Formats: sequence, structure tokens, C-alpha cells
Amino acid sequence: MKQMPDQTPIDLTEKILLKREIEKINWEDSNAVVVTCADGSQYSAEKVLITVSLGVLKSKSDLFVPPLPPKKTNAIEGLFIGTVDKIFLKFAEKWWPDGNLGFNFFWTKEDENTLFREIGGVNGKPWLVDAFGFYLTTEDPLTFLGWVTGPSARYMETLTDEQVQIDVMKLFRHFLGSNYTIPEPVRCLKSNWGTHNYFKGSYSSRSLITEKLNTSAGDLAAPVTNEKGKPVLLFAGEATSDHHYSTVHGAIETGWREADRLLKSESHSRFENRVRFILCVSPRYSSCIAKDVVIVGAGMAGIGAALTFLQNGVTNFVLLEGTESILPEKHCMRNISPPHMVLICQEQSKFQIIDNSCTSLYNLSAKAWGQYEFCGGDDYINLTQGFSSVIDTMEKQIPSHLIRYQCPVEQILWRDSNDQVNDLCNGDTIDGNSIEKDTFTNGIGEEVEEIIVKCEDGTIYRTKHVVVTASLGYLKENQNRLFVPRLPQHWSQAISSMGFSSITKIFLVYDRPWWSAQDEGFQFIWSGPDPSFDPWLREITGFDILTTVPNVLLGWLGGSWAEEVEGMTEEEIGAECTRLLRHFTRQEVPRPVRVVRSSWSSNKYIRGAYSHTTTLCDELGITTHNLTKPVPLKQRNGIYFAGEALHEKYFSTTHGAYLSGAEQAEKILHELRVEPS
Repeated sequence: MKQMPDQTPIDLTEKILLKREIEKINWEDSNAVVVTCADGSQYSAEKVLITVSLGVLKSKSDLFVPPLPPKKTNAIEGLFIGTVDKIFLKFAEKWWPDGNLGFNFFWTKEDENTLFREIGGVNGKPWLVDAFGFYLTTEDPLTFLGWVTGPSARYMETLTDEQVQIDVMKLFRHFLGSNYTIPEPVRCLKSNWGTHNYFKGSYSSRSLITEKLNTSAGDLAAPVTNEKGKPVLLFAGEATSDHHYSTVHGAIETGWREADRLLKSESHSRFENRVRFILCVSPRYSSCIAKDVVIVGAGMAGIGAALTFLQNGVTNFVLLEGTESILPEKHCMRNISPPHMVLICQEQSKFQIIDNSCTSLYNLSAKAWGQYEFCGGDDYINLTQGFSSVIDTMEKQIPSHLIRYQCPVEQILWRDSNDQVNDLCNGDTIDGNSIEKDTFTNGIGEEVEEIIVKCEDGTIYRTKHVVVTASLGYLKENQNRLFVPRLPQHWSQAISSMGFSSITKIFLVYDRPWWSAQDEGFQFIWSGPDPSFDPWLREITGFDILTTVPNVLLGWLGGSWAEEVEGMTEEEIGAECTRLLRHFTRQEVPRPVRVVRSSWSSNKYIRGAYSHTTTLCDELGITTHNLTKPVPLKQRNGIYFAGEALHEKYFSTTHGAYLSGAEQAEKILHELRVEPS
């Protein structure tokens, strides 16, 4: 849906009122329709477009005053909406054979009796008997999607995600356990469309009652006219589509249909000037998930924040990660230089470009460079299982239901919608109707102050605080889109001014070492220009031998050439690096059997390696403190930033990122009146 061609983005943030649960739609007055919200606010309009689901219309018979005409209520009663739910089950690794796209289960009476005793259900049968099957999704080859219908779906919705996972695994092991060793999934997620107050079902269909009452989608779609014969209530939604009911595109088409109807009934310019708001009859954000804290990004800063909350008994948070797993940061220990780096000026400058992740030392702040501190302890620690083992250990301390993978955040609406409406209205009038500022409250005179976090999959969170741990590179590219409204200059200027460039790691993997046991690596010193080698090769300071994987060489590349190398194939990189090694070693160096190189710059969630402070920061007086200061709301601090770029002493490291997340979490604990332990 987000990839429709030729679509020009339109900013509707000032057209949509959030957290407005509709209580009554009064169309008794022939001159206006009055919409009353649960918070006491009212809106007057000539016409109202209702797009709620058929399930909501069925459950809220008292929504309209006076009641809808018999033909309309007949359509609402006669059209059917059922419950079809999805269950997503994600595994860490593949355990099924190649070519297997899913599993269907053929039940015997014995199967039903056995599993009913183990998992429960309805009408004496296990609820999973109504699952069609589980099939691999096209988007993620490690995730199964199951469909459940009818009473079993409604029963399933009463269970927690954790219990659904337990029950589904009993199903899998009952039918498949004799042929496969099935591990526990890393995540289970289910839909709740049947019990959701603002859906009350999945999508519509036609039943025998539809025929019996002689009704149709056209009857539901027909506008309701007032006593003057003017259409005042319009209806859209998938259930109003004659041909494409039960589909998203059907719902979209009906919205276009009703918009065309409105445009044809008014002159375009007159209509455009009169439409000031789009009223969401189904309260889009009153039904979203409420959390004390939302953490954006599950890197080391996000882990640091999450573990700090857990250690202090705070569990009402969620950790949102855009990728399918926690991404280890680029650099655990600051001292990555080869132990025998030759201190020749030209070669040292290449090393410093890599070490500071910048494109030029001319733009690197010498003042801030001197602020970095080593954290003490051994300078060189090689973990036998790699640094990812440390991250895995930390990740396991966070309950799986508190982390959502593959859940990119689309927008953070950090100024309450009340402010946006007040900015528009200024206490004046809209279409002749007086709008008082105290209308935009929670109904008791207090302003509601929450942050809305919208995810790309449609999930919406309401929260008091947000910890944004996205990389500085991601923020540079997305800050104007991500934050609504845009961040104040204090924060936006800091994001724009701080440096964030790329480095590239190149791993050359061989069948066996071709170097001697005494070698510790190969460092290159060029005697002069050599046009036979591409410029990017001259930026490689050398190759080190990995102590934990003795048949692998690791090279580092910094500056602008790092991004260019990311666009090359690994075969091209391997061939050129082999030629480089042969040139300096005077040996017949074999081709590597495999080449692996990082792609941090082209990764849309990273866009670089790590941060550095620029000379522009010095000129503007910008330091890490600009971003460590939380963005305030009216009544509390709202948005907190964390990450390696925000630690004054340990910037560019994973331990700096972790500490940054922990420190920001401690600030939030004080806001939540929890004394950090």
C-alpha cells in the first residue's frame, strides 16, 4: 500500500483529530449534523462520512439520532461480518525441508479428543481444529502464517499471545513431532479483530439472511437524506462495495466513490474551503496500545534502556526494531587498530579516518576528539564466540513479548493533537461554529498529553515517553519525516551538524591460511602513486589475521571510498584485494573462497558506521548534551535520544551506546517516580 505509483504525499496531520471517540451523530436538524465525542467535544457539519466497520455499525445501534431509516438498518442487519484471525509464528532458523511451503493438518476424532484435553476450545473440540493450516509467508521465509475462523477464532482472541504460542506448538508437535525436531519460536503474534471494540469482526460477506431481507451493499452505501432531501450521512468501507467487499482495495474505492459524490454535489473551490477536518468516526488512537515507554531501536542503546527498566521493575514498555533481529553495533572496543600500525603520517591519517568514521580529517573536531576516554581493562579482548554472543546474552534477559521485530516506526506524533487543533482554531470559529479552546481536553478541563507512535504495519502505541535509539545516520535522513511536528532547532540542528560517515569491513575467507604462523597481519605502505590500482585500494590500511578465525583476513576501509565499495560485488572486491596482497607480499596469494563485506552505509536503518564531532559543531557550540537533553512536552519530558553518538566519553562504541540507553532510562524512571536501583 505504501508503494502505489505516482502518489504525491499529502500532509493530513492537521486534518485528522485524534483520540475522538464518537458517541452520537445527530442529524435531526435539517441545517447541520452534530457529531458528539465521548470527551464532550462537538462538531457541526453539513455532511458526515462514516467509514467504521460493519461490526461497529451492528454493535452501536444507538449511534444515530434519530435512528437510521429502516432500509439502512435492514442492510446493517442483513449483511454478515465474521471473524477470521491470523497467527504469525516466527522461528530463529529453518527446521522444515526445502520446498515445503507449509503444513495442513488432517484430524481424526482421537486427535480432537487428545488436543482438546491439552489446549481447550469450544463445543468439545480444540480451537485449533478450525485452523486451515500454517504456511510460510512470502515476506519472511522463517515465519508461518495460520488462519483461524469462526467461534474458535473468537476463543483464541481471549488467550494471550504466549498461550497461543504454547497451544500452536502442541499442535505442531502432535502432528509433526515424529518427523521433525521443532524448536520454540522466537515470537508469536495474533490478530484480535473479533473482540476489538472498533472492528467487531474481520470483513463482510453475504449470507442467507442477506437474501431473506432482500438487502445489499448498495443499500448500505446509499446516502441518508434529511427532511429537505439533502444527503447528509454518507457511508464507505469494504462492506459497502458491491464487487470488492472484504478487501482493502474495495475499502479504498468506496472512499473515492464518496469523495467523488461530495465533489459533484458542491463546486470544487467552495467545497475545498469548507472542509477543515476529517473526522474519524472510529477513534483511531483511543483503541491503540498504551505503554509507559516506547523504545525505538533494539541496538545496544535500546537494550541498555530495556534492561534498566526491567532491573527496576518497569515492564509496561515495548522495544520496536525495524529489522528481523538485534543488529550488533559496528564496534565493540575502541582500539581497533592493528597492534603494529606503522606511524607514517600518510598511513596514520588513513587509520584516523577509519577510526573516527569520517570522510576528511579537516572536518573533524580536534577539541571533541580529545574527550574520548578508554574504559579501562584489557585493551584487546577476543571473544571466542564473537561479540554477538554478548548481545545474545543481553537479549535473552528481555522477555520476547516486550520486543517487536520487523516493526519499523513510521511517525512519532509528539505534540498532542489538541495543540494542533488549537493552533488551527486559535479559539475562533469554524464554518460559523464557535470553537472554544477548552473543547480540546479530556472532558474535565485537563489537557491530555500523550505521544503517538505509528508503526509501518499499522500498529499504534500511546505512550508517556519515547526513547529514540536510531543511529545518527538514520536520524539525519529521516528526522523531518519521523517527527510530527518537526523537532525544535536545539535538537534538529544537532542531528544535522554532528558527523556520521561510513567504514567498511572486508573479510577474506580462505580454505586454510596461506601465511606463516608468525605473521600477525599485513600493513601497506605505498612508496608513491600507482595508477594500476583503483583509489579505494589505497585506502585500505592493511589486513589483520583474526585470532578467533585463523583462516580469515580482515581489512578496514574508511572515507568516501567505503560507500563506493558497498556498491561493488563481493567477487570484484575479492579479485582486487588478492591483486593488492600479491603486490605487497610478492607471493602467489590464492583467491579467497568467500568474501564478506559490511554494508552499513546502504542499510536504510543505519546509513553509516558511527559518529564523530565536526568543526561545524564547534562553530555552533553543539555537543552531545544537545541530544541527551529530552524534548519537553507541556507537562513532562517526552522524547529521549540515546545511542553511541550521545555518550560524551565513549562515543562510537557499543558500550557507549549501552550506557547512553541506560542513562536515559534512569531519567525516565525519575519521571515515573521510580527510584533507580
